[in-house]
Amino acid sequence: MRFGRVRWARHGWDEDVVRAALAHVTGDPMCHQPMVSLGVVVGLLTVDQADALGRMALGISDGLFNLTFDDAGTPQFVEA
Repeated sequence: MRFGRVRWARHGWDEDVVRAALAHVTGDPMCHQPMVSLGVVVGLLTVDQADALGRMALGISDGLFNLTFDDAGTPQFVEA
């Protein structure tokens, strides 16, 4: 998770990207809701989810995943 947070901070990811990554690793669509703070979501991650978020952050920064939007406007990640 540490390297993921460094990439997140270094690249200045938009909050929507962070929320989409959190929703992807948790499977919880509530991560997209602005009323739920990012700190709360990150604080509730399991060890496995935190590890997955770190790997996802590395993949996003390295261009392995792209953020797209489905027909309903829901953000999702696809492999590049």
